[in-house]
Amino acid sequence: MPSDYEIVSELLHRIERPDGYEIPCGATTEVILDFENRTSIRLPDDFKLWLSLTNGARVGPGAFAGIKPHDHELDIEYDYELHPEWRTLRWVPVSSDGCGNYYVIVTGQEYGKGFPIVFVDSIQGGDKPAYIVASTFMRFARFALEEEIENDKDNFDFPWPFDEAYMRLHDPEIVNFKGIDLPWQT
Repeated sequence: MPSDYEIVSELLHRIERPDGYEIPCGATTEVILDFENRTSIRLPDDFKLWLSLTNGARVGPGAFAGIKPHDHELDIEYDYELHPEWRTLRWVPVSSDGCGNYYVIVTGQEYGKGFPIVFVDSIQGGDKPAYIVASTFMRFARFALEEEIENDKDNFDFPWPFDEAYMRLHDPEIVNFKGIDLPWQT
């Protein structure tokens, strides 16, 4: 059975993208360590693995952030300039929905052990997540890429993250986090 990383890597290279757009190369270990030292935020291992695969990619609903990528608008630290509270909270913005809302990794263990990905609705304010969308970054990346591939086929019924049965099957650990809403509860 392929790992989440193998599946995400395959999806990343299969997703539709503009003509001539190449998936950016990954970040080096030194770039990732420099970020951690500069921000005092320890990144989850699966996000580091993703960053080694690609660093700031304009794929998915609103693109994926990176560390000092060629595209300045996709820089995590650029997002910190726009939302300084995230750096204080030790949240790592990893993607957007293309409509001004963000997906962030919560690194402070405030919802339990692990590094869940949460949805931050800009209308509700930037310092409180609306709900959790995945228990790990790789699961999030898989869901986001699969959803985008399905949307490109005009199938807008992808069950992530609001279908409870789908989420319990494909990300059973999502229910282990406490103090945050599950998407099907909102």
